[in-house]
Amino acid sequence: MCQKPRLIRPEDNIEIVVNGQKTMFLQKDNVTTTSKKMNVFFKNNPDSQKYEINIPEINTQNYVDIIENIFSNNNIDIHFSNYDICKIISKEFEIEKLSALLDGYIHVRDEFYKAYINEPTIKNHSSLVNFLLSFNEANIEESCDILTSFLSTMKEKQFFHTLLNVFLWNKNYYYLDFPGCPLDLILKNLEKVSDGIYDRFREFVDIKFPKFIENLGQYRYIYMMHHKSKKILNHELDFQSLIKDGLPIYEMIMNDDINSVQGLISNLLLDIDKTLTINPKPDMQMTLSLINIAAFCGSVKCFKFLWMNHAEIERENIGICAVFGNNWEIVHICDQSGYSFQSTLPISIQYHYNSLTKWLIENQKDDFDSSLIKLCLQFNNYKILKYLISKGFSFDQLVPYAMLNHNYTMVKFLLKYIAEGERSYLNENGNIDIILNCL
Repeated sequence: MCQKPRLIRPEDNIEIVVNGQKTMFLQKDNVTTTSKKMNVFFKNNPDSQKYEINIPEINTQNYVDIIENIFSNNNIDIHFSNYDICKIISKEFEIEKLSALLDGYIHVRDEFYKAYINEPTIKNHSSLVNFLLSFNEANIEESCDILTSFLSTMKEKQFFHTLLNVFLWNKNYYYLDFPGCPLDLILKNLEKVSDGIYDRFREFVDIKFPKFIENLGQYRYIYMMHHKSKKILNHELDFQSLIKDGLPIYEMIMNDDINSVQGLISNLLLDIDKTLTINPKPDMQMTLSLINIAAFCGSVKCFKFLWMNHAEIERENIGICAVFGNNWEIVHICDQSGYSFQSTLPISIQYHYNSLTKWLIENQKDDFDSSLIKLCLQFNNYKILKYLISKGFSFDQLVPYAMLNHNYTMVKFLLKYIAEGERSYLNENGNIDIILNCL
C-alpha cells in the first residue's frame, strides 16, 4: 500500500533573509540537512521561523535562484561564471556537499586542461587551422606540401571538414568553381599526391552544405559572412549608392576613407543618416545606417566622424556590427554608451576574434552556455576552446559535438582521457553522463 506524502505545514517552512532582504521561504528539513550552520541555529532556536544572515560580497537579488536551488536539493551546474558565488555561499552557510562539488569542479577543470594542452593530436589539428587562417595562395606549392603532411596525420573527412569550415565560414569562398580561389587551388594541387581528392571533397560538400545552411537558419544571431570586398555570400551588395570617383559609399567606408566620406557629408551630397540596403543571402535583405556600416567594417575614422556628428545609430544591432568589425576602439565606445552586445559571442568565435571573445565572456556582455563549446568545434576555434576548458566550462557535450563535426581528433582524445582514470571520478559527480552514454 502506497504511503501518502507528508503534508507540508506552515510551520515546516522557514524564511531566509540575506542582507536584510526577504529572499525565500523553504522547507525547514531541507535547510537544516543542507547547512551545518543553520542546523545548529534551529536546534538552539526550535521555535524560530526565520534565519537572517549578512553576506556583503553578494548581491542577493542576483543570486536568489542559486540559493533556492542549493537549499531545495536541486542540481547545481557549476561553471566559471557562478563558481565564486557558490564558494561564498558554501562557506557562509557551511554546506559540506556544495564544498565537495566545488573541489570536484576544480579537480576536473585542472586535470582536463592539463591533458588537453599536452595532447599532440589536438596541437596538430590546431596548427592546421592556424595555417589555413593565414593561408597565402602566392606560395601554393609550398603550402600544399605542408597541407599534405597534415592530411597524412588525420582522417580525410576531418581534413575536408576543416577546409570547409575555414574557407566557408571564415574566408567566404562559397563556390568551389570560383576560378583561382584558394580552396580550388589547394585541392587541385593535392590531386598530385591523393588521386580523386577533388571529387571526393565535392561529394563531401554536397552532403554537408545543406546541413550548414539548415544550421544557419536555426541560429538566433546574424551571420553576415562579411569579407572585406564588395560581396557578401557571393551576392552583390544592392546599394542605392552615390558614386564619387567610381567608388560606392560602402567601399569608401570599408576603406576608412574619411576624407571622401567627410567631404560628401560636409557638401550635403550625402545624408549623414542615410541607410544602405544589402543582401547578406538571397532570401534576406538588411538595411544599415552609415555609422553601423562603419562599425561593421571596423572603420574607426569614419565611425568617430559619424559618431561626433550625431549620425543616427541603430541601437538593436550596433553591438553586433562592432563585433563584426573587431575594432577595439569602436567596441569600447559602444560599450561605454550602454549598447547591447547580445548575440555577439557566436560571431567572435566564428571569426576567431579571440581577445574580443574573452572580453565578452569575462565582462558578461552576452549570454553563454554549453552552445559555445559546439561553436568552438564547428568553427575549429581551438584557442577559445582551450580558454573555456581552462575556466572550467562544462565539457559534457564535447563528444557529441565533436562527432557531429567530424572532429575525430577530439573524440579520440576524450575517450582516451576518460578511459585513463577520470571516468569513475566524473561519473560519481554526474558531470559527463552524455559522454559515458557515447562509450
